[in-house]
Amino acid sequence: MLRYEIVQASPTSLKLGLLLDEVPKTTLNPCTQDADCQPDLEHGKNAGGTGSANRVFSCVDIPAQAGHAGGPRCVQRCDPNKGGDSDCRPGNVCENLSGAGYLCVEAPPIDPECFPQPMTTYSVHAGKSYIVNGQSMPTLHTTQVSASEVCVPVTDDPVLARIPFSAPKCPDSFLALPLAAPSNPNFPHPQRVQDLSVQDLASAGGSNPCLYRGVYLDGDPAPDPSNPPVSAYFANPQIRFVLTNLNEYAGDLVTIHFEFQYGFIPLIVQIPTYEVQLTMGVGILTGPTQTPESPVRRNAANITYPYLYVIDQGRTALTPGSRGQILRINPRSGSNEIVTFDTTYSGSTPFQIQ
Repeated sequence: MLRYEIVQASPTSLKLGLLLDEVPKTTLNPCTQDADCQPDLEHGKNAGGTGSANRVFSCVDIPAQAGHAGGPRCVQRCDPNKGGDSDCRPGNVCENLSGAGYLCVEAPPIDPECFPQPMTTYSVHAGKSYIVNGQSMPTLHTTQVSASEVCVPVTDDPVLARIPFSAPKCPDSFLALPLAAPSNPNFPHPQRVQDLSVQDLASAGGSNPCLYRGVYLDGDPAPDPSNPPVSAYFANPQIRFVLTNLNEYAGDLVTIHFEFQYGFIPLIVQIPTYEVQLTMGVGILTGPTQTPESPVRRNAANITYPYLYVIDQGRTALTPGSRGQILRINPRSGSNEIVTFDTTYSGSTPFQIQ
């Protein structure tokens, strides 16, 4: 698999560049020595010892490039006069990067005569960042087209969807209230986060959320007190959480899954047939009658599922027949308990009033 870095995007094209084989670091834990770039044997930890890898990652000062401000980065050097591509990990190649020398990259330079071909397929993934998405979140448009026809981050949209490793440090005024009470009374909680939305932070567009260093959220000290974990505080109108251990290498394809329990999520109502045309609903009311699937006995108490009614003012010219209609929602329809609109063909409980 060939992997490149997107250095510029427009509505109709992508400009690709060489992607360094790299151990990503956040803005709060940049590398200062080669040992910071060797999290495991694959990246040269304990090089020279029994069973260790010969390929050693180093802390190299990389000049500023498109999309990068420049500075120390954990990469792998190579020598074209000796090992060449064999100095790199399998599948990677040795290329000369201007101002940085020969480094291992994840694909050779693109030959315009060979790529792309009509049948070439590709996928786009986030680089050195986490994308936040979920079933209850809306579709987020995080970029916009500038006057020069280039895609740039949206700077005025409060709905965030990305946790970049390049996020700024949380300001001191942001570290005010405790995230969690320490479980160890002998190890007080040194870092605190203010209980407000991350949109109130003054930082560049696309750089939210913010990063801070401290103990683990349960109050336990870090294994190395001189190197406390890096955490990211994330918040948007839908969700707020803290992602920790960003200083630990987790690979390129890590996926973190979590879900809400003992809470509420919006119901997604299926439209079973073309009969139901909801054009401009103005309200949802709970009806006095229960659905056929009620009652359900739980904990010695009857739980009923009432019908829900949608009032539709339907003022669009395309659907004149829907104006003033009332639609009924069954929140537990059938044996599969699917949330759906009742129509005139909905079994023994037809409904539709206009």
